[in-house]
Amino acid sequence: MVLEMLSKIWFRFYLSILWVVSCIPIVTIGAASTAYSYVLLKMKEGQEGYVTRTFFQTMKKEWKQSSLIWGVMFLVLVILYFDSNFVSVLVSRYGGWYYGLVPVYYFLLVLALGELLYVFQYIATFEEKTGTVLKNCFLIATRHWGPTFTTLIINGAFLMVTFRLVPGLIAVLPCILGWINVSMVNGVLKKYKE
Repeated sequence: MVLEMLSKIWFRFYLSILWVVSCIPIVTIGAASTAYSYVLLKMKEGQEGYVTRTFFQTMKKEWKQSSLIWGVMFLVLVILYFDSNFVSVLVSRYGGWYYGLVPVYYFLLVLALGELLYVFQYIATFEEKTGTVLKNCFLIATRHWGPTFTTLIINGAFLMVTFRLVPGLIAVLPCILGWINVSMVNGVLKKYKE
């Protein structure tokens, strides 16, 4: 029992190392995240098999679609980042009604992060065209606002604790957040599998 539990923890940690190493070139983040989600889902169901082989096979299989979607999402996040800087300059220089842009920016950021939360696990679960994946993930993220927002808050809290209070936690952060995200998102996506 104890050895089995330690083995599961080790394989989750090992998988998170595979994911981090596979994400080093930024262009591979999409495919690596899809493969990570796929293997974590298999682990959750008790069907993990060969972790390394399954991870790289899934990464290869989903490379094109995952990379394209990652490129789109990365572009959206970069635009939102530059918009936040622009809004900050407007607010600091002119104040007034420009303060109204701040909540709009944060709302758009939460929408983008919410979609990003679902998209790679959706690809790992369903076979759809790219446009359909993006549309469905947006609709799922906004329709299931409670789980989406809760998962984003948990992610944000872990990131804040890690980078402000316990930097050593970064070694296990992908493992912890990966498991939390797959568990929360899978609970929502299960409703669409039927």
